[in-house]
Amino acid sequence: MDIQQIANDKFWLAYATNTINAAEANLKDAASTLAKLIATFWGIYTAAFSGGLVSGKVHIDNDLELVLLILPIPLLIAGYLVATWAQLPSLSTHKVDPRIPEDVMKFYNDSVKTRKYRLIITYVFICCTAIFLVVALFIANYNPPKSTATEKPAVAKPK
Repeated sequence: MDIQQIANDKFWLAYATNTINAAEANLKDAASTLAKLIATFWGIYTAAFSGGLVSGKVHIDNDLELVLLILPIPLLIAGYLVATWAQLPSLSTHKVDPRIPEDVMKFYNDSVKTRKYRLIITYVFICCTAIFLVVALFIANYNPPKSTATEKPAVAKPK
């Protein structure tokens, strides 16, 4: 084996080791970022909805509009809880003997697989929340009031 091949093997082995060691931390960081995104969505929704109420642009004409305006609130709360859940350590269902490398490897792989699954659920939940948030903001800010007054003709008819 030549020197370059040994150096290449050492480099890629070190790279693989660093990647594996960082995998679980990267998944946790991604979940933390999603939790921050939910907090940002909450601020945007609160500001836009409050602004719509104060300016008088929010007009609720039926129950569907009311439900669509209220729906983002529990979704944002649940989304934050799901993002927090994705950050929690996974509990393994089997016992790990630290002296047996296969047990340690299985525990690690199960832990990373669980975090990936939780992160996917968090992504889907946040995408659904964002869709309902956009719909609610559209309804809150672009729903013109229905005219209740009867319009009078501009020119009075002669008697």
